[in-house]
Parts: sequence; C-alpha cells; structure tokens
Amino acid sequence: MLIAGLLVVAVAGAGSGAACSSSLTARDAGADIVADTAADTCASIADKTFVSLNTMECGLTPTGVAMCNWSITFATDGTFSWRHSDYGESGTYSCSGATITADRGSPPPRTGMLDPQTNLLTWEGAQYAASQ
Repeated sequence: MLIAGLLVVAVAGAGSGAACSSSLTARDAGADIVADTAADTCASIADKTFVSLNTMECGLTPTGVAMCNWSITFATDGTFSWRHSDYGESGTYSCSGATITADRGSPPPRTGMLDPQTNLLTWEGAQYAASQ
C-alpha cells in the first residue's frame, strides 16, 4: 500500500456569508494527471488541489445558508486535510488502483476515485477538478 500526498482543503468565506465561485468545469481538470495503478494515482494527486465542480453548503450566515466550492489538496508527505461545509478533516491516505482511502483516525475512512480519462476526482460522492 503506497502513501503519498497531503490533502488540505480551504473553503473561502465559510461562515462569513461569502459565496465562492462555481465556474469550474471538467475542462479545468489537470491535463497532466494520468493514473492506471496505485502508484500512478498517488503520484498524480500529490501536490495538487482539487475543487468541487458544484457549490455546496458551507455553513450558516445571518441571512441563511452560505454556498461555496469545497476543496482538497494533496501533498507528498502522506497526509491529507479536507475542508467541506464549515469544518475540516485531516489524516493520512493511501491508494489502491484508482481508489484513494483516507484515514481520519476514526471510522469510517473517506474514499475517492480518480478517473484517468476525465481527470476528475470523485470524493465522498462529489466531483472535483484539479485547479490550475
């Protein structure tokens, strides 16, 4: 089992009422990502930030629910951090084929899959594209 990357996720404006942009498309995905094996997957996501294609809720404001893009950043030290809604999670991750499993230190683990054809990451049911 290979371990690589740091997942750091930042939600701009979470809790402040600021809405984030939702202009990402599949074409914005990192064109240099190619993953056919676990080693390829972990190497492909290392030092990359992935941003959700759709805006999702990111906390409450005095005027209601704030919407923003969630994001995930993977580095090369085998740890991750993911900000979603109005909070974050972190831990370590490993790859098996195109599947990424993140251990947060408590069950259940988080899972994602990198599609080598579209360069999109599906993480816990939401799609993310590599940011530029």
